[in-house]
Amino acid sequence: MASATPYPQSLSTLVLDSGVSMATPLPTPTPQDFIDLFKTIGRNKHRYTVFSDFVTIAAITLHNAIRKDMVLEEEYLSLIKSYDEPDRYALKSLFQLFIDLMDTAPVDHLGGIYMGSAHETEIKAR
Repeated sequence: MASATPYPQSLSTLVLDSGVSMATPLPTPTPQDFIDLFKTIGRNKHRYTVFSDFVTIAAITLHNAIRKDMVLEEEYLSLIKSYDEPDRYALKSLFQLFIDLMDTAPVDHLGGIYMGSAHETEIKAR
């Protein structure tokens, strides 16, 4: 029994049906967007631990995309499994936000966030 597909037949239909014009620019991500999302992850963990885990997870993800290393993969799995499912999704979104930040300006965003005086206590507090 054939059923009608709920998906548009073409990308242009999807764009037109969404009400978003192709000319509508996406919002430019900011370090504050990163910080806001970061604050929602691992609320039961120390901020330094979450930041360190994010940096490690991101580095392993980039490395293993080019050259798979099973030792690193095990470290990645160990870290990611220490977060619940919503936090895992948020970590993925945080990584995408980081990539988007790098696309806007290839500077040391993570260092700026980590060292920023306004957010010093958020991440560095021990």
